[in-house]
Amino acid sequence: MVLVCLSHIKQHLVESSPPIYWILMSVTRVATPTFLLLSGFVIGYLLRRDSRGRASITLVDRGLFLLLVAHGLMGISNVTEHAGVASWLFERVEITDVIGMALFVAVLLRSVRPEMLIGLGAGLFLVSWPCAMLLEARSELARMILGPLLHVPGTAGASIEAPLVAYVGVFLIGMGLSGRLHEALLDGVTRDIARPLFRLGAISVAIALLGVLLWHSAKGMLPEALRAPPFVELVRGALDPRWKLPPSPAYLLFYGGCGLLLASGFLNGRPAWLVSPIARFTAVLGRASLMCFVVQDLVFFGIPNAIGLDSIQSVFFWSAYLAVGLMLLYALARRWDEAHGNRFLTVGLKSIASLRRAAPSG
Repeated sequence: MVLVCLSHIKQHLVESSPPIYWILMSVTRVATPTFLLLSGFVIGYLLRRDSRGRASITLVDRGLFLLLVAHGLMGISNVTEHAGVASWLFERVEITDVIGMALFVAVLLRSVRPEMLIGLGAGLFLVSWPCAMLLEARSELARMILGPLLHVPGTAGASIEAPLVAYVGVFLIGMGLSGRLHEALLDGVTRDIARPLFRLGAISVAIALLGVLLWHSAKGMLPEALRAPPFVELVRGALDPRWKLPPSPAYLLFYGGCGLLLASGFLNGRPAWLVSPIARFTAVLGRASLMCFVVQDLVFFGIPNAIGLDSIQSVFFWSAYLAVGLMLLYALARRWDEAHGNRFLTVGLKSIASLRRAAPSG
């Protein structure tokens, strides 16, 4: 959530400080793949611990809330920028929408072996890349389907922050990883969880960097037949960690790997003087992540746009604004946690299921 806030504050520094904008853009790209990996990791753990099937109803309920309610709340300040309400509703994909869809998929695949989940997730992500690069939306129907699913060319007017196919794949990889580490999770041995996450993260980052090196050293040796623009663009983009939309394989390897390294570092908890206070602060935001995600959209976009602050081009002002915004989110998240606010993020399925279980039989 802190990385999301950093990512959104950078939009106000495009003109005033391009170097700081570039640094924030590079660093905060860790947020999206990490959010999906960790979400899948946690959901996989919850489903494996659930022996009565109650978690499935809760997750379906939460998924419906994300798609039917949170989708409408997110980006509401930008509705006038779209061609109409229908375009704003159906040609816009936020990360919350990906989580909503992924929760349904998680319930359907809850019994699948971890290795198959990892393979399926990786396959979805890898297949989404050439499809997104080679397909084109030439009709309104194709635009409405292929845009949210893949972020294909021809969807310039759409707002696709997180293509569904690629990032549901990332979510499934996270689910599979938690399955592989389920025993260590049950035992609470954090170092046994941190070590494999560190290895996987380090290997992923190394492969991404090796791909960049190979491309720059060997692209001139490609046969003439393979130098046609579509093929070169496909391969170059696949090996470019900066290619975020649609997300390239190198983007997932590098930034997803960095996210796993971060997670490993927090699990290790060292050095304690640095990690412990950060973990305590961010844990409060994490427990109220959906509320924080909706509110930060208003804090960092809606309010500045409404009262004209977005015209200010001052690094000092936006640094102070970020600090105040994070403190506000922290205060709201604490109150939300104390009130068990997550129980309100529902469309009622869980309550209906509880009533049916409580109803006398016969």
